[in-house]
Amino acid sequence: MLVDTHCHLNLAQFTGDLDEVIERSLENGIQKIIVPGVDIPTCEKAIEISHHYDQVYSAIGIHPNYASAFSPIDLPHLESLAQESKVVAIGEIGLDKYRDYSPLEIQISLLEAQLEISRNTGLPVIIHSRSAVPELLSILTKWHNHLEEIKSPLTKRPGVMHAFEGSLEEAFSLFDLNFVFGLGGAATYNPPRVDQKIFSGLSIGSIVFETDSPYLPPASQRGNRNEPAFMVETIKTVSGKMNITYEEICKISTKTANSIFSLGVIF
Repeated sequence: MLVDTHCHLNLAQFTGDLDEVIERSLENGIQKIIVPGVDIPTCEKAIEISHHYDQVYSAIGIHPNYASAFSPIDLPHLESLAQESKVVAIGEIGLDKYRDYSPLEIQISLLEAQLEISRNTGLPVIIHSRSAVPELLSILTKWHNHLEEIKSPLTKRPGVMHAFEGSLEEAFSLFDLNFVFGLGGAATYNPPRVDQKIFSGLSIGSIVFETDSPYLPPASQRGNRNEPAFMVETIKTVSGKMNITYEEICKISTKTANSIFSLGVIF
């Protein structure tokens, strides 16, 4: 059993053949899929899809690239969406200095507000980071320290660093906060878009797998729309880099995803 911890089935690229995409994912062993929102409409769409397909769960959050278009008066609505039964995380949230679609101060304000929703609901976070690991590390450290003060269970399973782009040293700092790292198709690219030291420096229990569909397909599918079924190629590539069998990496990564998102996986 595999878990795609980050897959945007709520975007327009999947409007015409979602049933077939879900079927192919099941045929390839992907039994659980988490669909994050990037704005209010996609959050609502993710929840709708999760209620239609048993194996799909949702995450709700405002992506940093949409920070300027989001009004703080909508935060109560966002928090109300977090109460839906198949919402398992707050995400996709974070900072993006690479695209720079929204001023950094607005991104930070929105991120901190959504971290507060996570604290209030007890839901883990899915963190987006582009050229912003130092800033995120500072914000997440303060948040984690507050969680420890109030003895929140989130201190043990705060969430996932989605499509992690940082160095091994930065990964260690985030792992000290109990974050795990989402690996996707970029791990298969040549030249690599993932610090290769991560594969030898991190334990297998500190990673989960994701596709970020419809984006970032693995190497053999470059130029095509990504989908959950393609995650198998990524896992096989990473298993070789980490010198662990495919079966073992599937088992351990699924246990890690289940422990963070409470997906009810029975081993």
